[in-house]
Amino acid sequence: MPGLNNAPVSIDLGGAEIVAWVPGAEVAAVCGGDDTIRFVAYDAAFKNPEVVLEAVFEGSIQSVTAHGSYVAVAESLSKTETGLVRVYRYTAENTLEPVFSQEVGYLPDSVAWSADGQTIVVANEGEPNDYYGTRKGIDPQGSISILRVNPDQGAALISAETLDFAGFSADELEAAGVRLSGMNAANPSRDLEPEFVRITPDSQQAVVTLQENNAMVVVDLASGTLGQPIGLGAKDWSGLSVDTSDDDGGISPVKGISRACICRTGWMSGRGRTGRPMSRWPMKVTGACVRMMSISKRNRMATSSWSEPVVPPSLRAVVLMQSLNLRIP
Repeated sequence: MPGLNNAPVSIDLGGAEIVAWVPGAEVAAVCGGDDTIRFVAYDAAFKNPEVVLEAVFEGSIQSVTAHGSYVAVAESLSKTETGLVRVYRYTAENTLEPVFSQEVGYLPDSVAWSADGQTIVVANEGEPNDYYGTRKGIDPQGSISILRVNPDQGAALISAETLDFAGFSADELEAAGVRLSGMNAANPSRDLEPEFVRITPDSQQAVVTLQENNAMVVVDLASGTLGQPIGLGAKDWSGLSVDTSDDDGGISPVKGISRACICRTGWMSGRGRTGRPMSRWPMKVTGACVRMMSISKRNRMATSSWSEPVVPPSLRAVVLMQSLNLRIP
C-alpha cells in the first residue's frame, strides 16, 4: 500500500498474525501460523519495509515477543506434546544467537515479556487434537508458564514453572460465570484453555484470556499464583432486528458471549459516573459494546454491567478484543 509520497509502507509476508517490535534491533518480528518468523526492517520514516531475516523452525510458531535485543518464540511441535519457548539475541548481522530453550505446556499459544525484562509468561492452550470426541481424542491440560530471566545477564534463564487449573472445581468456576462445556466439562484442568496473555505495565500481574470458556484469569507474578477465573458474561441483544429462527415468532432472548481472543493492559485516566478518578480503568471491547473489568489487589476480577459500568477508584486496565458470538439460552 503506497504512502502519501508513494513509498511503500506495507509488505506481503503471506500471513501476519502476531507482530513484536524488537526495540534493540529496530526490526519487527512477525509470525503467521507457519514454521517461520520473518524479521522486517524499515527506513527512518517507517517506510520501505524489507525482510532481513527468515528464521525457520521445526515446529509451528504460535507467538513471538521481545525485550531489548532479545526475542522469545513460542513453538509447538504437536497439540498433544509439550511446547517450547526459545529465546534468542538478535544480532547486528541480522542473525539469531540462541540463549536458551525451555519446555512449557501443551500448545503454547501466546507469549509475553514483562516491561522490566525479568519475566516471560506463556499461555498454553491445551487444545484437543483433531480426534476430539472419539476414542482417539486427546484433550491436554491448559496451563500458564512463568519463566524468570536475568536481563542483566543476557536474558539468562533463572527458573521456570507451569501453573495448571487442577485446584479449581467445576462448581466454583461455573458459579463465577466460567463457561465449561464439552467432554471434559467436569474436569476444569482440561476444559480451560488459556488463549492470550499480556502483562501489566508494572510487571506485577499477567492477564490471560480463556477464550473457549468465555473467561479470564489474573496471575500474580511475584508469588506465581493464579487468581480466581471469572466469566465475562453475556450481552442481551433483545430488540435486535435479526431473525434467528425459521419458526414463527422467532427466538428471544438472544445473547452474545464475549469469548475474548486477545487483550491489552495499560493505564487510563479520567472520571466516571461516581465522580472518582478512573485511573487504571479496565474495559472490555466487543464488536458493539464496551465493558469495564477491574483487577483487585487479590487478583480477583470484578465486572460491571454492559451499559452502565461502575467506576472503581484505582485499578489496572484490561482491554479485550473479541469476536461477537450469539448464544440462544
